[in-house]
Amino acid sequence: MPSTKKWRFSIRFTLFSIFVIATTLTAGIAILLQYHFSTQQAKQSAFEQFQMSSEYTRDYLAAIDHQATELTEKRRFIYP
Repeated sequence: MPSTKKWRFSIRFTLFSIFVIATTLTAGIAILLQYHFSTQQAKQSAFEQFQMSSEYTRDYLAAIDHQATELTEKRRFIYP
């Protein structure tokens, strides 16, 4: 006949198990939150750098266009 032995855990084992589970759960949540917010911050920083770069490029091209327009206007009066 199969024996019907009940499982009995000591208080020390139970408390240690609860401590390990709680510590693992807390560490896992902390690591996930750190990953989430660091990737979000990296994306925001990259977006701001690309935005600033695009604004610089826009201003630079606008200045070149303005210079070319002025040069064309001056040449039109010199060489009609």
